Amino acid sequence: MRMQRLLYIVIPLLVVGMYVQLFYTQEKQQSVKEVRLMPTMPTQVFQILGHTYMQQMLADMLFIKVAVFYGGGHDIEASVDEMANHFVTMNKLNPKMIDFYYRTEAALADKGDDYTNITNKILEVGLKALPDQVPIPYFEGFNYYYYLDEPVKAAELLRLASTYDEKYQWLGHLASTLLAKGGSIRAGLTWLKGMYASMEDGEEKERYAADIQEFEKAMVVQVALERYATKSGGLYPEKLSDLVPEELRMLPKFSEKFYLDYQPPQLFLKVNDKRHKS
Repeated sequence: MRMQRLLYIVIPLLVVGMYVQLFYTQEKQQSVKEVRLMPTMPTQVFQILGHTYMQQMLADMLFIKVAVFYGGGHDIEASVDEMANHFVTMNKLNPKMIDFYYRTEAALADKGDDYTNITNKILEVGLKALPDQVPIPYFEGFNYYYYLDEPVKAAELLRLASTYDEKYQWLGHLASTLLAKGGSIRAGLTWLKGMYASMEDGEEKERYAADIQEFEKAMVVQVALERYATKSGGLYPEKLSDLVPEELRMLPKFSEKFYLDYQPPQLFLKVNDKRHKS
C-alpha cells in the first residue's frame, strides 16, 4: 500500500521534471539558432497524472512554451504540426483557459483548411467549457466564413453568440447581413475589423489590416452595384465593367491574394490561395 502511494507521488513528479527539462532545453536551443518546436508528450501521459491542478499547471507550461516559440521569430510553417499537437493537448488538459483560444486562433487557423478544422474542433470544446465567452463562437464563425467558405454555418454561430447578452445583439444583425444579397462583403469587413480589434499580436494585426483594405475596395464596387440597381429599377449589370464610367471611374485593383467574383446580382471577394498567404 505504501509502495502504491509512493508511486502515485513519484511518477507525476518524474513526468513533470522530465517535461520541465525538455522545456528549458528548447529555450536554450532557441537562444542559439532557429529550431523547430519540440514535440509535446502524448496527452494520455499528462492525463495519467489525474490531478486537476497538475493538469492545469502543465497546460500553462505548454502555453508559455508555444507563446515563446511563436513570438521568437522562428519558422512557424515548419512547426505547424507540432504546434497543432500542443494546442490539442492544452485543450484536453485545461479547456477553461480563455487566453489559449486567442492564441490558437491567431497561430493556427490560417495555416490551411486542415488546421482551420483543428482550430474549430478546439473552439467547439471551448463552447462547452466556457459557454459565456463570446470570442469563442465569434472566432469559430469567422473561420467558417473566411477560411472554409461556409457562410450558413458562420451565421449560425453568430446568432448563438448574439444570445449571450443584450450587448451582443449586433452579432445577430451581422449574421443576417452575411446571408443577405451582397452581404458577404459587408459582413466580412465588419468581421475583419472585429478580429483586428481582438488580436494583440502585432503581426496578426498587420495581416488583418491588409485584408481590411482589400474588403474596403470591394465595398466600393458593392455600393456602385447598388447605385446602378437603384437607377435601373432593380436591374443589375451583366458584368462589372458596365459600372464604368457612370458609377465608378475604374474598377479597383486587388492584391494577388484576392479577386472579385461577380455572380449577378451578388458580388463576392474571394481568396486565391486557401492558405491565405499575404
